[in-house]
Amino acid sequence: MLERKRMKALADGIPKYKYLFDAVSNCIRAYKNGDKKSPYQTDDVEFAGLLQQEKDLFFPDVKFLKMPFSMARNNKAIKALSICYAHYTWNDRDEYQTILQVIELGLNEHDYAELKPFFTLLQYLLTKPNTSDKSDNRFERTMTFFLETLERNQIYYKFMESSFEFIFKLLGAVPHIFTWF
Repeated sequence: MLERKRMKALADGIPKYKYLFDAVSNCIRAYKNGDKKSPYQTDDVEFAGLLQQEKDLFFPDVKFLKMPFSMARNNKAIKALSICYAHYTWNDRDEYQTILQVIELGLNEHDYAELKPFFTLLQYLLTKPNTSDKSDNRFERTMTFFLETLERNQIYYKFMESSFEFIFKLLGAVPHIFTWF
């Protein structure tokens, strides 16, 4: 009787993502994605053994990928997701563009109180940019993207207030961003 009650409560309850995001982050960060090691990589497991549908679990469609960032509420989960996707996009230009689309979608579709996960991801992309490929210009692309997003949303007072808080935090972590403002 108690077991059935417990199972029903588990089936009907809201899923807890407390450790799921950490587990996903650790799995993604263990894989070597490209020839250059990212600062977030934890192991050297090769992607060669994975099938395409298994890789899609790591990096799904933009609208689906926005969902875990939207659901991440505590700092630990937000940080875990941000680090794993900063690692995953380290050597891949296309996936990097996809993660920028995720940030754009999150910043445009969410209320000001729900922007923190997307700002945190943006911060991890900017604090340790991949500078090994000078033709990629990731830092410049990311800052241009961020400033364009700010310009599009400047009519929203609370959005801009949250953005300014993020910019001040970012200026403390990456002083050379000051030249962009």
